[in-house]
Amino acid sequence: MIDIRYPPYDGKLAKFRSMSEMKPNFDRDGREIKGLGYWLGLLAGLGGESFKSTLLRWVVVALVVIGARRLQVNTGLPSFLR
Repeated sequence: MIDIRYPPYDGKLAKFRSMSEMKPNFDRDGREIKGLGYWLGLLAGLGGESFKSTLLRWVVVALVVIGARRLQVNTGLPSFLR
């Protein structure tokens, strides 16, 4: 980075521009900026940090849904609550 201050300037300006064009992934207060990809991954992965934890969470969700469906059929809920 300090190379840009001293001659010869061949190629240094291009290197400086490439380094300064990148944007950081945090705001002025140091909080991480989270984009659309982050939120989609969080929702699809149910907040799991690894493939195993994500898979386990999806299995638990599926079991809860299956259990709720069976409970729904057995209790005779009105059609608007199903």
